[in-house]
Amino acid sequence: MRVTRRAPLLSGTGTWRQPGLYCINPCGLTWSLVSVNNRVATLTAMKCADSAGSSLIVSGVVTFRVVDAARAVLDMSNVDAYTHQQAQAVLKRVASQYRYITYDGSPSLITEQAHLGESLRELLQESVAVAGVQVVSFALSDLSFAPEIAAQMLIRQQAQVRAPLHLQRGCTEGRCSSVLRTSAHSGHHRRTQNDRVWRRWNRMRRCG
Repeated sequence: MRVTRRAPLLSGTGTWRQPGLYCINPCGLTWSLVSVNNRVATLTAMKCADSAGSSLIVSGVVTFRVVDAARAVLDMSNVDAYTHQQAQAVLKRVASQYRYITYDGSPSLITEQAHLGESLRELLQESVAVAGVQVVSFALSDLSFAPEIAAQMLIRQQAQVRAPLHLQRGCTEGRCSSVLRTSAHSGHHRRTQNDRVWRRWNRMRRCG
């Protein structure tokens, strides 16, 4: 069911904000119907930077409703567009206050997602109060690194995985080289001993 609220507009005198009994001249009087049902504003994926300067892709969903029809009609030309633009600005501002991820236990966009929604809602409410709008909820729907940052992260992770393999291979090759050198040295020493025994036997045979 669609619920609407009337905003009476009277040329020259404005509008009434308080209930009561009024006597007016109907000439020049118009009524504007404003829906007070919940509305949903979908923020498409947009690029912004976190506190470290890394490019992010963020998007969100805002649920709001009009609670002051007079403000929504008289103070705003398009309350939906105004709320959407303010929501984008608030989302970028909050995202720039945190790092995407941290490794020292400090707050980040990843760890603080449960609290970000309330912060986003409160900041947006301050911005759209002049339009007679009440923000019901503000939730993140997407949060990730931008494609160019994600590609760099993937290359770095692959390098970290390959480094131990190179180290292990180097150690294995070094161990094999050491074994070969030891074997060669042992073989040479054995041949030297055999030559000495052979020469000694020859001398003994000649003397005999």
